[in-house]
Amino acid sequence: YILTHGGPANATHLFATYAFDIGMSAGQLGMGAAVALAMLPALGLLIVALTLYLRRE
Repeated sequence: YILTHGGPANATHLFATYAFDIGMSAGQLGMGAAVALAMLPALGLLIVALTLYLRRE
């Protein structure tokens, strides 16, 4: 993201950078917060899955 700043047609955006761009650059704080909150369940599941996987080893 640092090198391409979103790349051609925003191809290299991550959810975090997308939420920041919407919230700060576009001035839509509510939409940026909604994108950021939408990431929480997926990140929570990823953390639980990785924790269970690493405890087995």
